[in-house]
Amino acid sequence: AGVAWAFASEGLETRGLDLVVDGDVPIGAGLSSSAALELASARALAEAAGVPWDAVRMARLGQKAENGFVGSNCGIMDQFASAVCEEGKALLLDCRSLETQSVPVPPRAALVVMDTGARRTLASSAYNERRAACERVVATIARSRREVRALRDVSMSQLEAARAALDPIDFQRANHVVLETGRPVELTKAFAKGDLALAGRLMNDSHASLRDLYAVSCEELDVITEIARGQASCYGARMTGAGFGGCAVALVEASEAAAFGAAVLREYRSRFDLPAALYPCRPAAGARL
Repeated sequence: AGVAWAFASEGLETRGLDLVVDGDVPIGAGLSSSAALELASARALAEAAGVPWDAVRMARLGQKAENGFVGSNCGIMDQFASAVCEEGKALLLDCRSLETQSVPVPPRAALVVMDTGARRTLASSAYNERRAACERVVATIARSRREVRALRDVSMSQLEAARAALDPIDFQRANHVVLETGRPVELTKAFAKGDLALAGRLMNDSHASLRDLYAVSCEELDVITEIARGQASCYGARMTGAGFGGCAVALVEASEAAAFGAAVLREYRSRFDLPAALYPCRPAAGARL
């Protein structure tokens, strides 16, 4: 309904449809099931009405549906991935300019999604708190540096220089974001070189930062990523999504993915009585007929 509303708000034709919705994205696990549904709906609505498919425009309409119809103040990343990703490739997205780069994932690598079975209870309120903390830091630094509009514009040296004027918790949250901003570009370079060891280290560093500085992990996510890293076939692992439950993702040698999954599930289930599940994945194309 939200996507049809977004179509109508921009003067795009919609027609009545009988729809069947089916899916294998675990709902509530932090894997962007809402964005997947939005872009699948947009693909169907556009096809039925003869609206030309423009993946970038449709990603924006999906975000508009979530922001303006559902009332969730999400960014563009999930919808963009669901719209424009290419088979076998990771997507590097600049969320300000919407410039993208498709990066081949080395064929010998598998991405294993690890659903902890713990459902997120604090993610929504925590997201708002983290966002507010980051905005406070930006406002403080922007008083002396007018070019700063977001934390992506802030260097570590600038953040350190402002430390005395910042709440200690706000500083920690911003510290994570400033460090994390560089990791996607470094991961792109690692994939381009086929350096899975470096890619894995970046994922591990990201999880540690999310856990210690941004404080959005939880025991289940920490345990499942620790178990994953303990497997010889695993290069690295980190939580994904908003945190406080849901899923983590591991970078694994593709030929060992099945054995990796069995070993991780066995040890994890020995520690938590939760409906955990693992999904070996390869990057797929975006919304399509």
